[in-house]
Amino acid sequence: MASVSPFGRVAAVILAAAFLLEAAPVQALKIEADEIPTGLPLSVNLYAVGWRPDGKEAVAVGDSRAVVVYRDSTGSFRRVEAPSAPEFLLDVAWKPDSGFALAVGSGGAASLYNGETVTTVATGTTSYLYDVGWWPDGSAALVVGSGGTVLRYAGGVFSPLQSGVTANLMGVACHPMNGSALAVGLNSTFLMISPGGAVQKFAFEGDWSLHSVAWNPQGTLAVITGGNGIVATYDGTAIKFINRDRPNVFLDCCWKPDGSQALVCGETGIILRLAEGRLKYVDPGIRIQFQGIAYRPDGSYALAVGNKAKCVRYPMKEAPRQPGLLDNPLVLGGTAAVVATAFAYVVYREWRDRRELRSKKSRADEIPRPAKKRRR
Repeated sequence: MASVSPFGRVAAVILAAAFLLEAAPVQALKIEADEIPTGLPLSVNLYAVGWRPDGKEAVAVGDSRAVVVYRDSTGSFRRVEAPSAPEFLLDVAWKPDSGFALAVGSGGAASLYNGETVTTVATGTTSYLYDVGWWPDGSAALVVGSGGTVLRYAGGVFSPLQSGVTANLMGVACHPMNGSALAVGLNSTFLMISPGGAVQKFAFEGDWSLHSVAWNPQGTLAVITGGNGIVATYDGTAIKFINRDRPNVFLDCCWKPDGSQALVCGETGIILRLAEGRLKYVDPGIRIQFQGIAYRPDGSYALAVGNKAKCVRYPMKEAPRQPGLLDNPLVLGGTAAVVATAFAYVVYREWRDRRELRSKKSRADEIPRPAKKRRR
């Protein structure tokens, strides 16, 4: 058998260790989102983000009359002055077939952003307005708010609808096909609004705060999120819980434009990806409360905004490789120790084998050899 040098043995040990560790499963995830500076003071909380239909820019809104616009071509934000806007802007959504976005907020106020300036429009209410959703054809929008407020916005005018409930309504989603809409709110309030404006209340198990709802582009499945760790789906007939009874609050959700997956965001920096009925945790690398999330219309990435003026992009511009255990510094340090120990052991064994060989040779030299017989 051919002998192997000590360096060859060490190389084999290192390669084997690296292969096994890299192939092993990993529990901790790598950061999968890029933070994008908004230029706002950390005292500002951002509550919502909405994309222009052509995907060239997105507008994010928050407290202190904050309106910032993200430009896809530059990857940066600029601030838009909005002195007439309400103190708290709580949601924003672009009209699908035109160049303006509708933002709603505190004191029943609503604002329009046309790509350059922000103007105010009267709503006829003083209720807090929490969410706005457009029908895909741009014919009208629905706005929901405190005390069961439901408003229809069409032709530049707001008109009230009778919801029949007094709970705060936190989220609304217009169906992409049939002209109806879903609204959710506190006390497990779950409403269906018909195209004609009639409101029907559905039962929703428990007594929880429901914060957001979103239909997939095909109109076959809606995601509902809220307190108590609730992530549920509604297929038009039944509600199915994907997650609940957890100490989490999920504040917003959105669908990828092709309908393949949905994103959910909430407190403590949580972003979840829902696909095929299963949730996967996405680590954005920031531990703040995310309040709003929206996919770019082409589905290439999403922006999530939240407290302390934070914004992240998911996925990253360059997707991270599949991590192995060597990405964990504790494991990496342990691996180095193992390799060092293996190296020392191999060197020791080589030294011991050589020493024993020399010892045997010395003993063999000391053994007296029999005298040669003389020839007669």
